Formats: sequence, structure tokens, C-alpha cells
Amino acid sequence: MSETIEPINKHELAIVSSRWQDALEEMRNARWPEQTLAEWLEHAQTALKELEADRKELTGPLDRQMKATNKVFREAMQPLEDFKVLAKDKLAALALERDNVARAAREALAANAAPEAVQAAITTLMAEPVKAEGLRTSYGWRAIVVDANLVPREYLTVDTEKLERVARVHAKDDYLEEIPGVRWERFSTVSSSGRRK
Repeated sequence: MSETIEPINKHELAIVSSRWQDALEEMRNARWPEQTLAEWLEHAQTALKELEADRKELTGPLDRQMKATNKVFREAMQPLEDFKVLAKDKLAALALERDNVARAAREALAANAAPEAVQAAITTLMAEPVKAEGLRTSYGWRAIVVDANLVPREYLTVDTEKLERVARVHAKDDYLEEIPGVRWERFSTVSSSGRRK
């Protein structure tokens, strides 16, 4: 049994939006005293919470229906997704194996290796890879750092998350320890919870 969806009062929403748009323009074009700004911010936060509650009341049935539908399809699609990932991994491994054999054959030819070794590599390469519509094999390289101390500076990145953690820990301090190459910049934010009913 599906839940009924309440109609949206677009006229009422348009009036609220228009009033707050007017207030926004007035605030942009005038310098309001701090107390007035704080009061209007509290009103805005309260109005926003009320609108969000109304929205959730209307969209709740839709959200529940969508979640249930998504869950059913996710369960049906998961084995397909897993199969697709595994098949791609296996095809990529086979293609890489063929590439390695080709490289070994070229090296064997260049080194004047025994004809049997060269013939075995050529036989492996002569077998046509399976072609399937929509499949394309591409090759690339993946970097694996074996000694970070030897990596050139231009490949290193700054740990900005670590710097942000330092800034958060010392947010109320008047001074932050200097770190070479970093300039600390002070900023402020205002938060408002709105009126509680």
C-alpha cells in the first residue's frame, strides 16, 4: 500500500521566498547593526528549520519508497557487479600475461636465445586473444614507492589534513608555531541554531 503525497502549497512558499529575498537585498545594500544581524540570523535559521521540516514531511513517503526500491535492485544487481569486476580483473591479468610473454620473446630474440625458447613465446603470442564486443584492453603503469627518501621533491605533496588538524587543535590560541613554508591565517565563522520551539 503506497502512502499518499500531500500537495505542495507553492503560493505560500513563493511568499516566504519573496520576503527573504527582499531581506537579503536589504542586507546586501545596508550596514546593519550587530544586534539586528544576530536577530535576523536567528529568524532566518528558525524559518529554514521550519521549511526543512515541512519538506521532510512531504518527501518522507517518497524517500521511504525510493529506499525500498533501491534496496531491492541493489540486491539483484550485486552479483552482476561482482561478476563484472572479477571478469575484468581476470581479462586484465590474461592480457598482462600476454604482454609479459611478448616482452620476454623480444628479449630472447635480442639476446640470441635458444630457438626453443623463442618458438614457445611465439606460439603463445600467436594464439589470438578472445575479442568480445564492448571490451577494450589498455595498458598503463602504476607507481609503487619503494623508498620515499629517494623520490624527487616535485612528486611529493603537502599533508594539508595534518596542517588542518594542527589549526583545529589550536583554534582558540592567539599564536601558532611557525612551520617553514606555511602562513597561518586567522578567520572567524558564526553559527546559529535558530529558535527552539
